[in-house]
Amino acid sequence: MGDSQDTDFETAMRSVGVRRLSPEGSASPDPDVERPRTVRRKAGEARAPKPTDAAPAAPTVDRSEEISALQARVAELEAALAAEQEGRSQDAAAAKQNVVAVEARYASYADIANQVVRACMNCPSAPGFPSIRVEASQCEVCEGVNLRASVRRFLDACLVNGRLKVCIAGNSAKAQALLRAAAQDRRVTLVQVATGSEKTVDQARGDVKHADAVVLWCADGLAEDVLAVYRDAPKLAEVSARSIPAMLEAAAEVVATD
Repeated sequence: MGDSQDTDFETAMRSVGVRRLSPEGSASPDPDVERPRTVRRKAGEARAPKPTDAAPAAPTVDRSEEISALQARVAELEAALAAEQEGRSQDAAAAKQNVVAVEARYASYADIANQVVRACMNCPSAPGFPSIRVEASQCEVCEGVNLRASVRRFLDACLVNGRLKVCIAGNSAKAQALLRAAAQDRRVTLVQVATGSEKTVDQARGDVKHADAVVLWCADGLAEDVLAVYRDAPKLAEVSARSIPAMLEAAAEVVATD
């Protein structure tokens, strides 16, 4: 009975992997028990990943119609933007053409204004410049001021102080012609130099040498070297006002000084 129980006990133990030790102290091999296999890896070889359950695939949604609609909307907006930009470009081009036309029109008006004198009934015109009769307040000769009184003060100052030759340089040819027509006196000589005239430096030096006084009248249009010569004159007045009376009043003051 003891052997039968030992046998059953050994059978049960072998079924769970326990073996009886041999007298030498090592487990006796049992051909009926499957020995666990040991897998050796080479140096540097990675451990094989344990098998895991695959993640469930995400459900697929068809977005092709939505994408097509968005693309069509983008194309529509781009076309509208291009049309708006084209329209603005055309408006800008038309505006530029209008500006050019207006500038050309005003340039023509300015050219006509430079050739025509707006004079009142009390003021003279100038040879070569047709006149248009206007009210005294719109007259470009006297500008509503008593021109004859200004001319008389200037001429008297020249005669009393012995300034019989006065150089007046600057302003336009029309303004110089109007001054010459207004301030005529055989006893006083006016040396007139309009802007744009081909005056040389040597000629300017001669004007300063022989003139009793120099008046620069809106003379910014003169050549710089010529203007510098006139500014070296010992008796000098600079007038920025374009009106003839204002220039005559300033000239009367400078010729009256010692």
